[in-house]
Amino acid sequence: HREFLRLFNKSVGAEMSINDVVEATDIPLNELNRVFLDFGMAGMISIQGRQVRFTDARNPALRHLVMSWAG
Repeated sequence: HREFLRLFNKSVGAEMSINDVVEATDIPLNELNRVFLDFGMAGMISIQGRQVRFTDARNPALRHLVMSWAG
């Protein structure tokens, strides 16, 4: 989660392809699925097709929880 959190902090408001996320974070796609689930549940990202949109968390408590997972 830490690598993805770094990308998230630089990319709030942006959109990028899943392939670009993999390249930017060096997180294997099978691990990235879990990260997407966690950040998506916190409202920090949304995925449509193969595009990831970085948004701010709708729920500050969930955002704090995800950030604590990231260390």
